[in-house]
Amino acid sequence: MADGSRYQDAELRPITGADEVFLMDARETHLPAQLVTALLSRCLIRLGPYDRIDEEIVRSLIVGDRESLLLNLQRITWGELMECVLNCPNPECREKMDLNLKVSDLLVPPYPEIRDVYETVLSDNSNSCKAQFRLIRGSDQEAAADLAHRDLNAAVNLLINRCLVSREGGCRDNSGDLPLEFAKKISSLMADLDRQALMTLNFSCPFCRMEIATNFDIASYLFREIENRKKSLYREVHTLAFHYHWSEAEIMSLTPKKRYTYLQLLDQELANGGRM
Repeated sequence: MADGSRYQDAELRPITGADEVFLMDARETHLPAQLVTALLSRCLIRLGPYDRIDEEIVRSLIVGDRESLLLNLQRITWGELMECVLNCPNPECREKMDLNLKVSDLLVPPYPEIRDVYETVLSDNSNSCKAQFRLIRGSDQEAAADLAHRDLNAAVNLLINRCLVSREGGCRDNSGDLPLEFAKKISSLMADLDRQALMTLNFSCPFCRMEIATNFDIASYLFREIENRKKSLYREVHTLAFHYHWSEAEIMSLTPKKRYTYLQLLDQELANGGRM
């Protein structure tokens, strides 16, 4: 967190229908990093001694912790398995591939130690200097999110410079920024220190046998799945309201698993000729 504290224990509640509708609407006005902050602030019940979680607390978390929370949110809401479809990047293939991912395979073991500040020596053929940096937080992601749509390299540069705590004079180029090669080294160190922040999938195409390495974005997966369920969500609400006479708010407070359970019971009852 921003004050340097870090906690290994957290409590999440599953996503409800109300959360799904919120995310569907918020996608029109929020960037992905902002959506992650909003969703976690709704579903994170406790973090260490904190039992009142707001967006500022979620923004203060390092990226890997936010990713870990999203993976666990997926697991308690929809289950361990995640079904993905992607196209082979080989231009001579481009076949669709089905990938079945497991949350447990993507979760990285807890880090033994996270420091407030790290120090490294940066050097190239003509220059050497010391720099101190911290890990990227949710607030940094939000600050760079809009720029990333227009200029990805500039957004990465912004992230690196936000996380630099101190640097010697040699750690500046003519514009005052960190030289490109030094920025790449800092970025690589950050990735090693916060391994959960970037999840890379390695596999081979079953059609052309090309070896593939691609990044998996749990936030994009969650938001896409929720958007794909939009029509079915409202059908579920209509069916449950019609037969059980519950209010929309009552139904929206249910998790997807609970809605599914009631719909299964309803199908069985109606198939047996029963009446509600």
